[in-house]
Amino acid sequence: MFRLNRRTDYAIRILVQLARRPERIKASELSAMTGVPAPYAHKIIRDLVRGGLLWTTSGPEGGAGLAHPAAEISLLDITEAMEGPIQLNFCRMGPTPCEYPDSDSCPVHPVLEKLNQDIQAELSRTNLVQLLANMNG
Repeated sequence: MFRLNRRTDYAIRILVQLARRPERIKASELSAMTGVPAPYAHKIIRDLVRGGLLWTTSGPEGGAGLAHPAAEISLLDITEAMEGPIQLNFCRMGPTPCEYPDSDSCPVHPVLEKLNQDIQAELSRTNLVQLLANMNG
């Protein structure tokens, strides 16, 4: 079964909350707003900063904020920041046909590659602004 992992779900929750408010928000507040356990929220925020989606400041007035406008942060950006590139199979050759016993190429590779491209396209079409609209609509 293909599904996004819990860390990615939590990252989406955190980013949606940050998209709702223009000011920086402390990790402890984000934890309370999203239901993400505080220690986990800190780790996810760190990963989102590394992925270029958030900025943070430390200290009593510190917090986190979006590194880009919400309309420019897609579900693909979030997924790849948390999980790496989307790859449905474990093909050793990447986007080119893999080695398959008794054949010139893997018979399932073109199907999985098309599905992989479709998932990436759909995730890239959905941004934080659209997710907010879904919450309010």
